Amino acid sequence: MQDTYTEFLDPAVPLRRKEELLQDAPDLDIALRGFTREGLATPARVAVTRIHFISDTSAVVTYDVCARGLPAQPQTEGMAQLQAGSWKVAAATFCSLLQQGRPHAAATGCD
Repeated sequence: MQDTYTEFLDPAVPLRRKEELLQDAPDLDIALRGFTREGLATPARVAVTRIHFISDTSAVVTYDVCARGLPAQPQTEGMAQLQAGSWKVAAATFCSLLQQGRPHAAATGCD
């Protein structure tokens, strides 16, 4: 899961790979394309600090969003879901990330 979050939020990772890392990616295709093109509001890196399993298929991931090497959003929580045998960034977490810094962004697939 640590690698999943780190890789998914890395701006250098291509769309095709991000699709493999996101829960229900086909349902979020348009939003994911925009996110891959635009990234977060500020270029950032992620450092996972804790993983807490709440079931065999779900976990809470605590991570720091770092900008310019400093924690910009420390202790951020997101979810990870086991889907098709791989841990993925939860769709709800992705949708939440889209809204950060872009409160009016339309996120097709995020309800």
